[in-house]
Amino acid sequence: FETAVESVLGEHMIVFANRHRSVGAFLDDVCERFATNEFLVLGNVRLTYAEVHDRVDAIAGRLVSHGVGRGDRVAILAANRPEWVLTFLATMRIGGIVAALNGWGTAAELDHAITLSEPSLVVGDTRRLARASGFPPGVEVIDMDAEPDFFAPTTVGAVAPDVPIDEDDPALILFTSGTTGRAKGALISHRSIVGFVDGTLHNATEKKRVALEFLGIDPATIPDQHQIVLNTSPLFHLSGLFAGVLMPAGEGNTVVFREGRFDPADVLRLIEEERITSWTAIGSMGPSVMAHPDLATRDTSSLTRMSSGGAHLSEHMQHQIRTHFP
Repeated sequence: FETAVESVLGEHMIVFANRHRSVGAFLDDVCERFATNEFLVLGNVRLTYAEVHDRVDAIAGRLVSHGVGRGDRVAILAANRPEWVLTFLATMRIGGIVAALNGWGTAAELDHAITLSEPSLVVGDTRRLARASGFPPGVEVIDMDAEPDFFAPTTVGAVAPDVPIDEDDPALILFTSGTTGRAKGALISHRSIVGFVDGTLHNATEKKRVALEFLGIDPATIPDQHQIVLNTSPLFHLSGLFAGVLMPAGEGNTVVFREGRFDPADVLRLIEEERITSWTAIGSMGPSVMAHPDLATRDTSSLTRMSSGGAHLSEHMQHQIRTHFP
């Protein structure tokens, strides 16, 4: 976490000296260091870091064959699933820009986002693609459910196209909530995404140091095992993509998804069966799980990290979390 002062778009800023210069470089590093660790899990689909790397390179080549190049937008419209993450990473690899469409959006909201982002390719699942009323002429659509081979590994190790990427190249469009009108697309660079991961990992390291050196906390009480992260936040949101996938990847952790709308009983099942160690329960998710009758019969002892965000966490809720997930 050594820092330096460098010029960033004309402004002198403090930056990490030993940083990844693109999302693709970050992927190469974590997939080499944690090759055999499981990375993405959904039901029977279990992909290691090495397998994710192979698939990303293969998909990157397929994106190029479909005419996607540096600066082109690839819109993703799907539920949380490994193919979402693979498409995102493959687009980063070739210098494209992902437009993360709101999978919960109405037809009008989706059409607005598609018009705004001007994608050359849309990748989605059948259910959500059907909700979008139409795509502009010339926009190719790939259905994850109908075209599974697009996301499969190649028989021979694929090598992603070598595309020069600058740290400040645009990488991602996330859409605002649209509280003062229609949703706006916020443009995010490779530097910003990597900086989020590096900054958060630095924060965690600093908190641990403070806990050990200044607060006298017993090191044995601080969870330090391989983390199994349950991701119930949408990938089209920063909490689901940045905090729920990329941040865990920085430490070689495992990310577990689930299908369908939020279901507290199924969350408790996954915590028990997958031995989940970390879960960010945003909004009403935590209270609904803690109020569910299955809590008394499910083994949740693996859960050692429970967090929240996006709103004030009342003292009552903090007490409830400590009581139900000690």
